[in-house]
Amino acid sequence: SSRFDSSPPAAKLIDCQRWMWFDDVWSAVTFVVLSAAAAALLRRWWIARCERRDGEWLASKLTVVVTTSAAESNPSTVMMESVFASFSVVPGLSKVPKIIVCDWPELDDEHVRSCHHGRVQTKNLGDYKAYVENITALCHSGCRAWANSTCITLASRNGFG
Repeated sequence: SSRFDSSPPAAKLIDCQRWMWFDDVWSAVTFVVLSAAAAALLRRWWIARCERRDGEWLASKLTVVVTTSAAESNPSTVMMESVFASFSVVPGLSKVPKIIVCDWPELDDEHVRSCHHGRVQTKNLGDYKAYVENITALCHSGCRAWANSTCITLASRNGFG
């Protein structure tokens, strides 16, 4: 064998054959194209199924639980509203029961700059209370993505993560 021989050593050839799923590139391309087509058909079927049942089937099988805690953006609900608005992408998801769990913060005026890991300074507690009131009002409004939603406020810090 010359040093310009392009054939791989036998050990590498055997190893490659063991891990190779397709005989040639066209088989691999065909597999990918057919897989994409099957995924598209499955998605169409799933959307049609959810639309036919008007989302009631999904609502009977799923409950969404969202946890939230104090943040520097309080009392703004823009982040939560964006999350709930994204539910419209999946047919029927806006109709499922939704539970928003608001963790109550610990007060820490000495070590926290404003809001951090479920701890807030006393001066920021009012913003979090307003945030929880805003979330509760959105749940009671029941409009669009907020339909069938409930807000639960914990009495003390639980810490979600």
